[in-house]
Amino acid sequence: MSTLTKITDERIPDLMMSLKLDHATKEGVKNKITMSSLIDYFMKQSQLNNAMACFAWGLPSLEAIWWCLLSLQDEYQTEDDDIRAATLLRQISTWVRDPVDDYKMLISQSLDEDKTVSPATWLGRAVIWHEGNIAEASDQRVTPDENMAILAIHNAMLTALESCKDQTAFCKQAVERGLHIAMGGNG
Repeated sequence: MSTLTKITDERIPDLMMSLKLDHATKEGVKNKITMSSLIDYFMKQSQLNNAMACFAWGLPSLEAIWWCLLSLQDEYQTEDDDIRAATLLRQISTWVRDPVDDYKMLISQSLDEDKTVSPATWLGRAVIWHEGNIAEASDQRVTPDENMAILAIHNAMLTALESCKDQTAFCKQAVERGLHIAMGGNG
């Protein structure tokens, strides 16, 4: 596997705690000490959902949001599918290209209006929890735990996986896209 320059190994313990692995898989991964080796193992075992999780946990959070956004946009290509999800994904796309608080506030407003649990709303939460202040009142300062955004990205991908038409194709495309981003590409 090519060098995954954008992947970090420091979150492997958190990743492993987030996955539900059977005994054989636990044995298979216990000597895998890099995210790259875990991705390779999961791909060889056809555990693409676990390989996807490696990107949520291993990529820097802005790149992970970008990766998730690209993956979700494939599922919500037209507004006929879900106008709220498509609108939210467009707002997230704007924020990823220019991560300023004004765009984050638009996403927050959309989340306030849309109380559903969907891949798009999970990704919107990842943006809100990405960095900065997550306090409701402007006079307070509350910095989010980095794992909040990661968990929201992971949940967005898992929720999308549950509802997508072709789970294998979704996973394969997400893994390929994640590998491209991890190697320094744009997905």
